[in-house]
This record gives sequence, structure tokens and C-alpha cells, in this order.
Amino acid sequence: MTPVDTSRGAALGEAVPSGQRPQSSPTPRLIWFQREPYGPVKVDPRKAQVVPLGRLEQGTQVRAVVTVEFNRGISNLTGTPDIDLKVEGPTGVVTQIARARNGTQLVFQTPQDGEYQIVLGNEYSQINAKQVGLQFLSP
Repeated sequence: MTPVDTSRGAALGEAVPSGQRPQSSPTPRLIWFQREPYGPVKVDPRKAQVVPLGRLEQGTQVRAVVTVEFNRGISNLTGTPDIDLKVEGPTGVVTQIARARNGTQLVFQTPQDGEYQIVLGNEYSQINAKQVGLQFLSP
């Protein structure tokens, strides 16, 4: 018979006598970020637009749908309008989406209390400005 590899570890928990239940723990609450729509704003080529979200509590759920269009002042544009999205918090980048298109959903939960912002980046575009908006969703 081949020996079986085993490992030992400690599991977190509470030991309770048989037939009894453990003490109740606080139920985490979910906080939904709510805000009026943002934009649309013009984001020039090789530029970025910062959308401050303000101070958010840890565990705040943020959901938004992005609208992206070419700037209407220019004609004969080809390709698909897109924008880079980045969410920054007190410890750095929380999440990012490269080349987000119209209708892309941005969803994240704040890992800790602090100031947060969304960066709408059009740095990779050499000539095309974009019209970008955010529609914030709640449950």
C-alpha cells in the first residue's frame, strides 16, 4: 500500500458543545454606490478624464454602464470607439478594463475605506476624441 500524503493545519472557528449552536456573528451589510449619471464628457486624444467618487466605505458595491462614442465634431471616422477604464483607491488600482466599448459594465467592490476615482483614459488614441458617459446602477 502506498503511503498517503497528509498535511495538518488549523481551521478558524468556534468549538461548541454537541447540540448547541455557535454565537451569531454580525451580518455584513452591502452598500450600493448611488449617483447621478456622469457626462457625456469629451476625452481628447492622449488625455484622461478623472471621475472622483469621493470617500467610500469598505465593501461599497459600484456598478456602472459606460457609453463611448466618437466625438461628433469629426467626420469619416472608422473603427470602434473605445476607452481605457481604471479604478483607483487608497492602495492603488482596484480594477481596470482596457479598450472598453459602448455598453461595457464596470463592477467593483471597495476593498477598504478611502477616496476612489474612475479614470477614463484615451491616451492610446492619436487623433480621435471620444464622448464618454457613466450611468451608475443600483440594485
